[in-house]
Amino acid sequence: MDTDLLKTFLKISEIKNFTKASVILGRTQATISMQIAKLEILLGNKLFIRDNRNVSLSSFGELLVPYAEKMLQIEKELLSQFILPKVKGKIRFGTPEDIAFSYLPSILSDFTQTYKDIELEVKCDFTERLIEGIGSNEFDLILIKQDPHSPFPGSEQIWSEPLVWVAAKNSKFIKQMPAEELPLVLSPTPCVFRKRALQALSQGKISYRIVFSSASLAGNLSAVRAGLGISVLPKDLIGPEFTPLTYLPELQQAQIALIKKDSSPIIDIALHFISEKISSLHLEREKKKWQL
Repeated sequence: MDTDLLKTFLKISEIKNFTKASVILGRTQATISMQIAKLEILLGNKLFIRDNRNVSLSSFGELLVPYAEKMLQIEKELLSQFILPKVKGKIRFGTPEDIAFSYLPSILSDFTQTYKDIELEVKCDFTERLIEGIGSNEFDLILIKQDPHSPFPGSEQIWSEPLVWVAAKNSKFIKQMPAEELPLVLSPTPCVFRKRALQALSQGKISYRIVFSSASLAGNLSAVRAGLGISVLPKDLIGPEFTPLTYLPELQQAQIALIKKDSSPIIDIALHFISEKISSLHLEREKKKWQL
């Protein structure tokens, strides 16, 4: 049995919402619906009771939960028993700075504790340069941002990330659009978020000017805090010092995905570990938001 089907089933059984589950899993609602349909056909029973507003487990779905959890635990123990003791080597890993800022500390800490004989060499750069780097054998594994409508070849999506216009909490840009050109704080080209922002403004026929541009996320955030202008951030990175803006055009989402250079035991382990860890962290953050 494909354990990925069980993972999707358990996420939905916990969240009780296919739409929210699709966001957290970084897949389309159609994809996770097909996964559940495939699992229901395989097991010969309906797993969920659905109407226009609610999703609940069927009696068979409730029965499946402990078995699914047990199977995934057995899978984890199997990998630990037969693969973990044998893996050793180095992985050259690349990711954009904003993703590293948001998720990487926890992931790297857990990974190095779990796989003590695997050395991680990490480099932060723009997605386009990471793509070039994996093509030129500079990286073994990269975590990137991409357009969900035109994904990079070989990419494995993890989740889709909402992008939001932001300004400093007490800045003059919060309530309405400036009468003059829109002052922007953006990373230089190539940057997926910059591309998203300028495309949205161009389509909305809104004039703008770049007032601050740094390859460093910390530098850009400092400029926004200082009230120099408006920027674009992933929803997960909006801290209490920033305020989302609602008067500007809606931004397309950026999909987060992993790409590996080649398949090997340690690269496959790292890809699986990072994918699962980010999905779990994203789920925890989403659950906290829903509880507020």
